[in-house]
Amino acid sequence: LTPPKWYAMESEIVKNYIIPRGFSDVYEKEYIKKDGTIFSIELRTSLTRDENGEPESMWAIVRDITERKKNEASLQNAKQELEKRVEERTLELVESKERLRYLTHEIITTQEDERRSVSRELHDEVGQVFVTLKYSLDTALEKVPEGHQELRDRLESAMQITDGSMQLMRDLSHRLRPPILP
Repeated sequence: LTPPKWYAMESEIVKNYIIPRGFSDVYEKEYIKKDGTIFSIELRTSLTRDENGEPESMWAIVRDITERKKNEASLQNAKQELEKRVEERTLELVESKERLRYLTHEIITTQEDERRSVSRELHDEVGQVFVTLKYSLDTALEKVPEGHQELRDRLESAMQITDGSMQLMRDLSHRLRPPILP
């Protein structure tokens, strides 16, 4: 027997397909067993006509698709569970990406701070040592008597080395400064 909820749909199929064409496409509905159990079926209905071409009876090929419907429901549940897990995993990945972005920013900031600190120490502390050394060499050069050319040459050479070292230290200090980020 057909449950009442299918009467309207089946009436439309008879009216729009079976009577005009003589058959229906395969469609699904439910039947009720003698014990009252409802189960899913698929069927294709055909029309027989009398000698005048008038509808006489209908017959159908019916297939129990209960197992298929259970499998479809299981697949649908598995699909929903998988989609849920994918959504959860995607959220975890987005959170991980944000955390990685934050940690990367922290690392870069720490590196820039350290570079700035080393640059400042080079410029301020080591720079002062070179200035003091150059001043001391200049003072010593002024006090060398005229007849000691070899000592004067060595002091002038030491001043040139000090000037070169000061410039090298300034260049290194500037290269250590982090670029200004937009």
